[in-house]
Amino acid sequence: MLLSPGQIVLNRYVIERQIGVGGMGEVYVAHHQTLGMPVAIKVMTGDSSPDLVQRFGREAQLLARVRHPNIVSILDVGQTEGGAPCMAMEFLEGEALDARLERVGALPWKEVRAIGLAAALLRARDTSSPPSGTDATAPPGATPPPAPGAPGGA
Repeated sequence: MLLSPGQIVLNRYVIERQIGVGGMGEVYVAHHQTLGMPVAIKVMTGDSSPDLVQRFGREAQLLARVRHPNIVSILDVGQTEGGAPCMAMEFLEGEALDARLERVGALPWKEVRAIGLAAALLRARDTSSPPSGTDATAPPGATPPPAPGAPGGA
C-alpha cells in the first residue's frame, strides 16, 4: 500500500482507506480537507516508465474533457510526496460488475447495452489500450466485457 490513512495528498485530500488495486495503480477513498466531500485518489504504482506516465496523464486529460452522468469527473492531478503520478476524481459508491453478475445473474438488456457503450468508450479512449479493450488501470472485476458485435463480444 503506497498511501496510509491520514496522509495528505495534493495538499488537500486526506486518505481514508484503499479501495482497489489494479495493473497500474491503487485507488483510495479520501476526503477534501476544506469541503469535506469524498473523493477517489488514483495513484500510479510500479513501473513509472515515460510511456506509462504519459498514458496516465492522457487519461486525466480525457476525463477533464468528458462530461457525462455515467463517467466520473476529475478534480485534480499531480504527484504524491514520493513523486508518483496521481489524480483526484469524483467518488461514486457502486458495485463491481463481477459482483453484480454473481448477485443477480443475467442483466437486463438496457444495462447490457450501457455496459457495451462504456466498453466502446474505454477502447476509443486510448489506442494504446490492451487489445481486448480492457482498462489496465481498473481494479479486477471492474472492467466491462466487449460490446456485442465487437471483437470478443457476443
